Amino acid sequence: MNQPPDELRARLEAAIAKRPSATRASYAKRRALVVLAAAALALGLVALTGGVHHGGRTPLLLWGVVGGWALVVAGAASVALGRRSMIGPPTAVLAGLAAGLAPVLLGWFVLVHEVIAPPALPEPSLSLAAHVGCLVMTVALSFGPVVAFAILRRGSDATHPRATGAVLGGLAGGIGSVLIDVHCPVGELGHVALGHVVPVALLVAVGALFGRRLFGVRG
Repeated sequence: MNQPPDELRARLEAAIAKRPSATRASYAKRRALVVLAAAALALGLVALTGGVHHGGRTPLLLWGVVGGWALVVAGAASVALGRRSMIGPPTAVLAGLAAGLAPVLLGWFVLVHEVIAPPALPEPSLSLAAHVGCLVMTVALSFGPVVAFAILRRGSDATHPRATGAVLGGLAGGIGSVLIDVHCPVGELGHVALGHVVPVALLVAVGALFGRRLFGVRG
């Protein structure tokens, strides 16, 4: 296995030296508290806005989409957050995950609707405000995961902080998309694309923009 360059190793060692040491147990406790707080915030927003709405969707259709989306996000997270090497996954892997997350989510939505073949649903006449409202709500539901990732991974990436920021933004957006799809009763493709999936791509872009500042190692 190739060793990191001497300069990179020196930067990592300097960054580690600046941080107070913590036991694995204390870090795990901190991580659990941050994750629980983020989950409570997101689920609280869903509850405050009315909880689960099936609308005209069958339970199989709703949970087929939501379950698939959850598995996609969880799978991407397991790869992006994995530490199989000292510096984490390669830049190309992180960039691929970030770029592919929104298209995969939308593709899964289309596939489930094609396979399950639900009863004919009336096409809703939605205003631009309805699309924008769901987009804003999806971003709001992603806020907790964004903060959690920023706290847990701040200043930890010496090699590809922009790619890390992009994929973590996408993962936070994916979590928001799962939650908004549980809440929003509209299952029309155009609305789901604009209100539920486009926010994932937006948060990927935001994560890439601020990735170096948030996640880069400062020597």
